[in-house]
Amino acid sequence: MGINLGSGKEHRVIDMANMVNELTSNEAGIKYVERRDWDVEDGLKKVHDWFVENWEDIDKNTEF
Repeated sequence: MGINLGSGKEHRVIDMANMVNELTSNEAGIKYVERRDWDVEDGLKKVHDWFVENWEDIDKNTEF
């Protein structure tokens, strides 16, 4: 499965997970589990909603 993060090309979920682990020095690795009933896009929507609700604070406190 690929995800387009606005870069114009798709990135595989496994590749992104590996990049996050590398960037955070996480040595725990990746755990493969069966898809849960609530693992649809609800989590992504919640993350988006959080960013929308907190964007003013994020914008004030970060540099892009």
